[in-house]
Amino acid sequence: MDNRPLAIIDSGEINRRLVLIFNWLLQKNCQAVVIACNTITASSIKFLRRLYSLPIIGTEPAIKPALRRSKLMLVSRGPARLPQFILKDV
Repeated sequence: MDNRPLAIIDSGEINRRLVLIFNWLLQKNCQAVVIACNTITASSIKFLRRLYSLPIIGTEPAIKPALRRSKLMLVSRGPARLPQFILKDV
């Protein structure tokens, strides 16, 4: 794997890399995973949750309390090519 920024890697490649990482973590008896990356949470958390049964915690829950407190919110993202509907379920 190289060290290219996630913003310039398509979601398919991100998912392929995540499968390798998650399989390695499972071999080490990992019990849960925290994804502290907005790009990976937005592009891949649903994919990972369908594929793996262990708890996977992403950054999207941080948005929910903010939305409860305000009717207007700005969610900014980097240049990654993420679908615009990513946060519609939040």
